[in-house]
Amino acid sequence: MKFKNSMYREMIENHPSSIMLQDNDGVIVYINKSACDFYGYTSGEIIGMNIADINTFTKNEILFELSEAKRENRNHLKR
Repeated sequence: MKFKNSMYREMIENHPSSIMLQDNDGVIVYINKSACDFYGYTSGEIIGMNIADINTFTKNEILFELSEAKRENRNHLKR
């Protein structure tokens, strides 16, 4: 993923919290180092995977939460 400002890229990449972005279908498009460490994958391994591959929710729960997040215009899952 490209960032317009290298300061933001460094801040997100090196943030101690796990940060992951996914598209509307749940495909992971970005993950920072903390999230890679948490999930135990390299960014090359995890980018392109579906969130269902690493999440403890069932596939139906993930689809429901993604739908609700979109409907409520929020950028995170509640559970």
